[in-house]
Amino acid sequence: MVLPILAAILFASLIYQFNLWLLVLLSILMIRILCMKNRKLLGLVFLCSLFIGLRTYYYVNQLDNTAKIFTHQLVKVQSDSVKVDGNFLKLIGKIKCRKYLVYYSLKSPEEKNDGPAENCRMYY
Repeated sequence: MVLPILAAILFASLIYQFNLWLLVLLSILMIRILCMKNRKLLGLVFLCSLFIGLRTYYYVNQLDNTAKIFTHQLVKVQSDSVKVDGNFLKLIGKIKCRKYLVYYSLKSPEEKNDGPAENCRMYY
């Protein structure tokens, strides 16, 4: 039962972020599974990889869509939540009645006094 789960995890990791070493490990594992000549094990590897791979693909696409949604949105900032900690600016803002935690990395001392530029990372 370990081999199908390991193969599925390696396959999902390749979907999430391509890495040559993951591809090599998955190839070696698949050669090992094929050499065992066990059809049930091969079917289980295929099913586990299919389901976990589809779930990972869906998750990665959701992340991309979330990033696109927040592009060029107007954030209503709660003025009492703005905090500068070293080179980081943290604040709580609202977009369409939902609260978001916003982080921004200040790039210069002048920006610390003038306010941040337009590229902020948002976490919710």
